Amino acid sequence: GKTDAVNWCKRAARGLFGGQRTRFGNNVSHSERKTRRTFKPNVQWHTVYSEFLQRKVRMPMTTRVIRTMKKHGGVDEDL
Repeated sequence: GKTDAVNWCKRAARGLFGGQRTRFGNNVSHSERKTRRTFKPNVQWHTVYSEFLQRKVRMPMTTRVIRTMKKHGGVDEDL
Protein backbone atom coordinates (compact mmCIF):
# COMPACT_ATOMS: atom_id res chain seq x y z
CA GLY A 1 0.00 0.00 0.00
CA LYS A 2 0.92 3.65 0.20
CA THR A 3 2.51 3.10 3.62
CA ASP A 4 4.98 0.57 2.17
CA ALA A 5 7.90 3.02 2.26
CA VAL A 6 7.00 4.17 5.77
CA ASN A 7 7.81 0.77 7.24
CA TRP A 8 11.31 0.61 5.74
CA CYS A 9 12.74 4.09 5.42
CA LYS A 10 11.72 7.22 7.29
CA ARG A 11 13.18 9.46 4.56
CA ALA A 12 11.19 7.65 1.88
CA ALA A 13 7.99 8.16 3.88
CA ARG A 14 8.16 11.86 2.96
CA GLY A 15 9.12 10.99 -0.60
CA LEU A 16 12.09 11.72 -2.82
CA PHE A 17 11.50 15.16 -4.28
CA GLY A 18 15.07 16.13 -5.17
CA GLY A 19 14.84 19.44 -3.35
CA GLN A 20 11.75 20.53 -5.26
CA ARG A 21 9.01 22.35 -3.37
CA THR A 22 5.81 24.15 -4.24
CA ARG A 23 6.62 27.35 -6.12
CA PHE A 24 4.43 30.38 -6.62
CA GLY A 25 3.77 32.63 -9.57
CA ASN A 26 1.05 34.33 -11.58
CA ASN A 27 -1.57 33.31 -14.08
CA VAL A 28 -1.46 36.01 -16.74
CA SER A 29 -4.55 36.50 -18.92
CA HIS A 30 -4.70 38.04 -22.39
CA SER A 31 -5.47 41.39 -20.77
CA GLU A 32 -2.37 40.83 -18.57
CA ARG A 33 -4.43 40.61 -15.37
CA LYS A 34 -2.37 38.64 -12.84
CA THR A 35 -3.75 36.18 -10.30
CA ARG A 36 -1.62 34.09 -7.94
CA ARG A 37 -1.13 30.39 -8.59
CA THR A 38 1.04 27.49 -7.41
CA PHE A 39 3.41 25.24 -9.32
CA LYS A 40 3.55 21.83 -7.63
CA PRO A 41 6.27 19.22 -8.29
CA ASN A 42 5.24 16.31 -10.52
CA VAL A 43 5.01 13.60 -7.83
CA GLN A 44 4.37 9.98 -8.86
CA TRP A 45 4.15 6.81 -6.77
CA HIS A 46 6.95 4.61 -8.12
CA THR A 47 8.16 1.11 -7.24
CA VAL A 48 11.92 0.61 -7.18
CA TYR A 49 14.01 -2.43 -6.27
CA SER A 50 16.52 -1.93 -3.48
CA GLU A 51 19.46 -4.33 -3.52
CA PHE A 52 20.32 -3.24 0.03
CA LEU A 53 16.88 -4.25 1.34
CA GLN A 54 16.51 -7.15 -1.14
CA ARG A 55 12.93 -6.08 -1.92
CA LYS A 56 10.80 -3.64 -3.87
CA VAL A 57 9.91 -0.35 -2.18
CA ARG A 58 7.03 1.86 -3.29
CA MET A 59 7.39 5.56 -2.53
CA PRO A 60 6.43 8.98 -3.87
CA MET A 61 9.08 10.69 -5.96
CA THR A 62 9.25 13.37 -8.61
CA THR A 63 9.78 12.49 -12.25
CA ARG A 64 13.12 14.32 -12.10
CA VAL A 65 14.30 11.96 -9.33
CA ILE A 66 13.10 8.94 -11.33
CA ARG A 67 15.25 10.06 -14.30
CA THR A 68 18.24 10.65 -12.01
CA MET A 69 17.90 7.18 -10.44
CA LYS A 70 17.80 5.55 -13.88
CA LYS A 71 20.95 7.48 -14.81
CA HIS A 72 22.83 6.40 -11.66
CA GLY A 73 21.63 2.79 -11.79
CA GLY A 74 19.01 2.43 -9.07
CA VAL A 75 17.81 3.70 -5.74
CA ASP A 76 20.81 2.42 -3.74
CA GLU A 77 23.41 4.16 -5.94
CA ASP A 78 21.41 7.39 -6.07
CA LEU A 79 21.02 7.69 -2.31
